[in-house]
Amino acid sequence: MEPHIFLAIAGAFFILSLLFSLFEGALIRFSRGKLEEILLQREKKAKSSSSSSSSRLLQKLENDEDYLFSILILNTSANALFLIAFAAYFLPANRDISSFLGIGATSITITIIFMELIPRSLGEKLSEKVLLLFFPVIEFFHLMVMPVAFIAASTDPVALDRATYDLVCDKAGEDYFKKIYPSINAEKQMLHAEKMGLGTNKYRIIEL
Repeated sequence: MEPHIFLAIAGAFFILSLLFSLFEGALIRFSRGKLEEILLQREKKAKSSSSSSSSRLLQKLENDEDYLFSILILNTSANALFLIAFAAYFLPANRDISSFLGIGATSITITIIFMELIPRSLGEKLSEKVLLLFFPVIEFFHLMVMPVAFIAASTDPVALDRATYDLVCDKAGEDYFKKIYPSINAEKQMLHAEKMGLGTNKYRIIEL
């Protein structure tokens, strides 16, 4: 792979990590009261009698821990992939130990200061504004990472599918899979799998 491709990948993950840290700071620090006040002022300025969109936003943010968990997973992944791509770009031409240590120190410094501390502080300072502006983006990433936000295991493949299906839909508050694959009836598939003797749709969750 050409070296400049590694640099482009590192740049992409740098930007993603910066955004995730911004969202993280906003989700940690935002005040529900301040957010309600800003939304109310916007509705008054718009002379709108409908507050459904504002109510939906506030309702979704009642589960702010779920959004924060998803962003933390993505931010950790983005940081790791940035470090790998950054090292892959510089290391082939710098094989001595001093260069290796210098590249490592530089990449870690960039990660801590420019991808973590600065954007997170900015997110905390402008938390309500960040959420109002970027919440659709946060929700998109949350839905994207939701299926891998938990680990499930079972000796019964049908029960595992059913449990995973129910957990994801419960977290999303809707049939998440039907939203992505509207032409596929997951319920019918799992019932058919049970009829074929592949397993059962009954399960019991044991948290470890």
